[in-house]
Amino acid sequence: FQFQGRMAIINQTFVNAVSDLFHFMVLYLLVFVCFVSLAILLFGPYIDFYSDYGRAFQTLSEIILGAFDYNALGAVNPIMAAIFFWIFIFLINFVLLNVFLAIIIDSYAKAKEESDEATSIYDDLNLMVRTGIQTT
Repeated sequence: FQFQGRMAIINQTFVNAVSDLFHFMVLYLLVFVCFVSLAILLFGPYIDFYSDYGRAFQTLSEIILGAFDYNALGAVNPIMAAIFFWIFIFLINFVLLNVFLAIIIDSYAKAKEESDEATSIYDDLNLMVRTGIQTT
């Protein structure tokens, strides 16, 4: 999208965000692996979906997407299930998702500020049409 300044905002947003997104992914994976380990310790001996890292990782990923069996957790230990589930949902879905969005929005604002003097697509098309009409 380098041919059009306003369209280049998309590329520039991700270029500006690469470093922050890398650090965010390290933090996200660290938090996620901690929750996976905790799930294995709390529920692994009782629920097959939390018996090893692969299954626990997949099950917690499904919880993020909204597919989960809370009753299975509650049957093992209702209080710990509630604490684990709500802290996981709060940290992953609310806190870390908002940090991710803040990184993207900040990078977009920076890219937009850098490209404010760029012409719009409408201006470029208008110039092309006027130039094409004048040459024919």
